[in-house]
Amino acid sequence: MRWKGIIFLVVIFAILVALSFLFTDKWIESKLEETASGLNGAKVEIDNLSFSIFGPELRWDRLQITDPKNTMINMVESGFCEFKMEFLPLLSNKVIIENIQLSDLRTNTDRENDGAISKEERIVISQPNYVKETVSKLRKRIEDTPALQLVGQVKSANVDSILAILNITSVKKIDSLQKNLTGKYDTWYKELTNLDYGKDLKTIEQKVKSFDVKKLKSIEDYRSALNNVEQINSTISSVSKDFQNKKKSLQSDLSNLKSGVSVVDDWVAADYKSALSIAKIPEINTQNMAEMIFGERVVGQFSQYLGYVGEARSYANKLKSDEPEKQDPPRLKGQDIYFYNQHARPDFWIKNIDLSGQTENQIHLSGFVQNIVSDQRQIGAPTEFDIKGSSDEGASVELKGSLNYLEEIPQEKFNVYYAGFSLANTKISDSDLLPNKVKKGTGKVESSVNLSGDNIEGKVKFTGQNLEFDLSQQGKPKNKIEEIIQSIVKSISTLDLVMSIQGKGDDLKFRINSNLDDLFVKKMNAILSGEVAAAKKKLKSKIDAEVNKYKGKLNNTISAKEKMIQSEIKKYEDMINKQKELVNKKKKEIEDKIKKEQSKQLNKVKDLLKF
Repeated sequence: MRWKGIIFLVVIFAILVALSFLFTDKWIESKLEETASGLNGAKVEIDNLSFSIFGPELRWDRLQITDPKNTMINMVESGFCEFKMEFLPLLSNKVIIENIQLSDLRTNTDRENDGAISKEERIVISQPNYVKETVSKLRKRIEDTPALQLVGQVKSANVDSILAILNITSVKKIDSLQKNLTGKYDTWYKELTNLDYGKDLKTIEQKVKSFDVKKLKSIEDYRSALNNVEQINSTISSVSKDFQNKKKSLQSDLSNLKSGVSVVDDWVAADYKSALSIAKIPEINTQNMAEMIFGERVVGQFSQYLGYVGEARSYANKLKSDEPEKQDPPRLKGQDIYFYNQHARPDFWIKNIDLSGQTENQIHLSGFVQNIVSDQRQIGAPTEFDIKGSSDEGASVELKGSLNYLEEIPQEKFNVYYAGFSLANTKISDSDLLPNKVKKGTGKVESSVNLSGDNIEGKVKFTGQNLEFDLSQQGKPKNKIEEIIQSIVKSISTLDLVMSIQGKGDDLKFRINSNLDDLFVKKMNAILSGEVAAAKKKLKSKIDAEVNKYKGKLNNTISAKEKMIQSEIKKYEDMINKQKELVNKKKKEIEDKIKKEQSKQLNKVKDLLKF
């Protein structure tokens, strides 16, 4: 079905009736053909157009809309058409048409002459950005789907050439990390070696040793000595506390440095992933298998749907009545606000078009399009269409939907149902994984596309039944994969394919599934799993061998530097502990002397009390 042609036909009606009551028949025909051809990108021809003020009435004998992609074919061709307009609205420059009976509508008819026009004559209708962005993302998604590699290609993967291209980044990063760690360790080592604790502790040791307990005579001497030792002990505690704070800060800093080493494995994993990408070693799963087999065809079809919606929205914007331009008022100034007159009639309004005709594959069409209007808000109703058809061979088709521009956010809904059509001599996939044309079989397509602003929600379901593929051009398989593809093609009698899309911009979810996915994945993995595993192992071992040299050097540096620092820390801890032990020993010696002296004096008192 050429829905684009039908949409464009509606646009021609809009242009035609807007001009028809002002100018001569020949001028209208010439101007309309020129404008419509520019919009279409190929010739639009009208035969024997005439307009009569009595009625008023407009008619033509034939209308041809050339397919821009094949200028020897008409997308749409219609026969005789005649309709009347309301007279009184014409006096107010308004065109109101109650009903148009458009019969003998045909699609894909041959032309007697080439319908091409020059590039200078074409009028560019820019697609809305959301259409361009969505189509671009879908195209990139399919292009990024990895192409399936044959077993021979996997086997012949040159690991050395891949590594030469790869330029392993983790090696440079490890080297840079080693230099950074070495600098940090050296800074701490220098700070430790510059500490003045050694001088202070030696002074303390000399003071402690200077206390000769044997030279002390009275308990007052002992207590004075004990007080001095306590002060010395306090100084040692202060030195010890300061050193422990430095040690804690050092250990925290070193711990953070060592935790940074853990990213080395992430760097190596990234290099490995990059190498696999360069090697193009495939990961076979049901999702990318469906995209590999059907992605190009499905994305192309859905891009067409989006294109139709984009054109419909662009045409609708061109048909709108003029409105006062919105203004951003300066502070303390007024603004003109535009309100719709509920009783006003639009500048242009076709209330109903009855369509009938047939497609190139002999499907007889009938249906309607309602409310083609310059501004939907003036009638309070959207544009709606419902076109159905069937053929004598059992094919049926239905296009139903609406274009709703009543609110600020535009909304379009399309539902397409096409069933019972022949698939004979068609290719259902552009992939080499399904290379054969269908010899016989029937198809069914059910699709829906809903748009609200730039948010898209769509689903396309294709079913092929009683399929038989043409194997006449199929030669002897060159390898195991071609052999499996041929066996799968022979076994396919039914195909179920579902594509869904939802979201907008960077949050676009796109998925394709088919009943062939598991079948292909199972058989392909049976062939490729061993070869892929061997190729990956070979590649990983090469990367590990290159990286491990630097990892070993890094680990040796960390071990050596930590050993130096820990040795320096232990030296100071031993010095402090030695002084603590010396002071505590001296303290105990003095305390024992004081106790002994106190005991002597107590005994003397007791002896005196006996007398």
